[in-house]
Amino acid sequence: MNVNLKPYHQVARIQALIKNRSDKPALAEWDNFQKQEMTWQQVGEKVEKIAQSLLKVGVSVQDRVAIFANNSLAWALTDLAILHCRAVTVPIYATNTAHQSAYIINNAEAELLFVGAQAQMDAALEMQSLCPQLRYIIALDNSIDLKGCNIACYFDQFIELGHGAMGGLLAQRIAERDLDDLFTIIYTSGTTGEPKGVMLTYLNMA
Repeated sequence: MNVNLKPYHQVARIQALIKNRSDKPALAEWDNFQKQEMTWQQVGEKVEKIAQSLLKVGVSVQDRVAIFANNSLAWALTDLAILHCRAVTVPIYATNTAHQSAYIINNAEAELLFVGAQAQMDAALEMQSLCPQLRYIIALDNSIDLKGCNIACYFDQFIELGHGAMGGLLAQRIAERDLDDLFTIIYTSGTTGEPKGVMLTYLNMA
């Protein structure tokens, strides 16, 4: 790791904000004209819980985790939790079809998929047979009908899986962060063929 750029690692930056601006607003979301706001301390607590659950289900360093959803607080928190585990976020366009999404999940070799709404959940059910490596489908919204899917659960249920048991491993992952790690693979729209995965590292961001 380039020592001069080490403080600019994205996880280091987020950790600094959690520590130094704990009571300041970090994220906000509007739903039906109602504003939900989170401070940096609240973000840190939530990210830690999600990250520990990711570790509990076996997410390893540089494993790919897909998010198939529109923008939301849950999307942002999940993304940050993935990064804290030294795993790689793979965003999928919320309007993608099941076939398009299955291609990305298989190409990225993602085993976990977060979905944001019923449309994405229904697509995930369609693609189950196309993506046999999928181990978990996590619904970010409790109003989503899981339709009896045996590998699906709700976000709130998933967060409880870690339950404080993986704090040591999480601290180790954060301490061992590396600027050469991938932090995301962004897939092109695929208008001229199959989508191509653009691989970005923390060094690119720094």
